[in-house]
Amino acid sequence: MRRVLVGWFAQAARDLPWRKQRTPYTVVVSEFMLQQTQVSQVIEYFNRWMRLFPSWRELARAEDAVVRKAWEGLGYYSRATRLRDVARSVMDNHCGELPRDIDVLKKLPGFGDYTLGAVASMAFGFPLAAVDGNVARVLSRVAGEPDGWRDPSQRKSWRELAEKLLDRREPGLFNEALIELGATVCTPSSPRCAECPWQQWCPTAGMMLENRVAQSPKASKKIELSQRVAWVVYRGKLALKESAGPWWKGLWVLPPVEQGTGAVLASSAFTVTRHKVHLQVLQGTRSEVQGCVWHSLDQLEALAMPAPHRKVVNHLIGLD
Repeated sequence: MRRVLVGWFAQAARDLPWRKQRTPYTVVVSEFMLQQTQVSQVIEYFNRWMRLFPSWRELARAEDAVVRKAWEGLGYYSRATRLRDVARSVMDNHCGELPRDIDVLKKLPGFGDYTLGAVASMAFGFPLAAVDGNVARVLSRVAGEPDGWRDPSQRKSWRELAEKLLDRREPGLFNEALIELGATVCTPSSPRCAECPWQQWCPTAGMMLENRVAQSPKASKKIELSQRVAWVVYRGKLALKESAGPWWKGLWVLPPVEQGTGAVLASSAFTVTRHKVHLQVLQGTRSEVQGCVWHSLDQLEALAMPAPHRKVVNHLIGLD
């Protein structure tokens, strides 16, 4: 199984920028960006990030606002802060090199079980499994449980199986190949079993090829939320507030209002985690935005803003 998977990966691996310049730094940056985010979206951000912060040193020196701006639109902004904190720890405590010690790595910000396994194996060749959602899905199907990967209580089982299958001579390559298999072939709703290198070992593949596997359950319904924010421009400046979280901590947003009575200037809907948010931008007054910070309209592009707020701001000042 190991030999066949790695052979398949040699032919099928996607051409991704972090695979061309493999260093401990690029491994960490790419893994942080790929958490909860599709590869197609990460490519552009990774390339820009590497231009802005080509090494631990530049990232460690960067100010919060610059880091958040570079991450703008990628979502889950706490990842950017943790990544910068890793850089500072590397520079301050480890002489500018990512530590080659499992016990030290696991104490770094943002290094959970999956990230630890991915970084340690891909950057240093340590024999640790890396089990994300893609890997859990592949392993549960190989184990004959088509939807077992959806059950959080079975995570330990998939990790144990991943450790047994791990190629200890080339653990990083094996982990990356297994992740790739889940991301591109053994997908959640439409797996391409006929193209799978592990088809002969997977009982689920036979069932799927014969259309004998029931449709996967639909994703849980989104929680609907309404959010009202104020649009107040005074003397060429817009009132904004620095978010305290939990979604966009440290980013500039239009100030929320409890009972806005002004006209609706713009509206949009967006999804954050399990929530579908219906955003309304209301014409506000200066009395409603006391305590906010006033920013010149011609300098808004330099600020870090979450994508939904950036979209309506650009619309209202005529930039879209």
